[in-house]
Amino acid sequence: SSQLPAGPPMASIWEPNPGTNVPVSGLDGQDDVAPVVGPQDQGAAHLRNLLAWLREEDFVNALAEWSWDRCMDFPRSPVSHIGMEHSHSFMEAHKEYRELFEEQAQRYLLQHSLEGEDFLALAVAYLGSQSSVAADEVLDGLIASECYLRFFQYMGDVRRRREWAERALCGSCDEIEWSKLIRIALKSHLGDVTEVTDESEIEFIE
Repeated sequence: SSQLPAGPPMASIWEPNPGTNVPVSGLDGQDDVAPVVGPQDQGAAHLRNLLAWLREEDFVNALAEWSWDRCMDFPRSPVSHIGMEHSHSFMEAHKEYRELFEEQAQRYLLQHSLEGEDFLALAVAYLGSQSSVAADEVLDGLIASECYLRFFQYMGDVRRRREWAERALCGSCDEIEWSKLIRIALKSHLGDVTEVTDESEIEFIE
């Protein structure tokens, strides 16, 4: 896999006041206030907060609904993109998807009176440096948004999970919440759910 660019130093991206405390929103859902001794540490704290901000419930639901609707335009994966002609609509979809993350990140920057460029690329690079942080549906999507070809493959995976969910879950459950249904299509940790046919294996999927 290709290495993500490290980007410019965090201190040149974030412009906090040195020597202050930055509230740290843990990726595990816990909030702490960490003493900060310099701009580099504050930059890391803001990147961590940004990743937590991207897990805000309304944003996750909007991301899931967009992905649920648009994934049907993409071929099922795995599919080789080598030698394949990519339509303009695929590239436009990638742009729209990227803008969803950018708009959410901009809300964070505005709320904290920060200015910066390439903040999402830095967030992805920071995420890659934290081996203790487990990926989830939002962080998987963020990583996919950084590269068109990765996004193309990702949307094929989402399509396969959507088709499986419609076939297996909608037919076996008396009632399922729409928000839960569409978010299942984003859950890469389920593995190849298209191979699951036993209803007893469906019960744990939430």
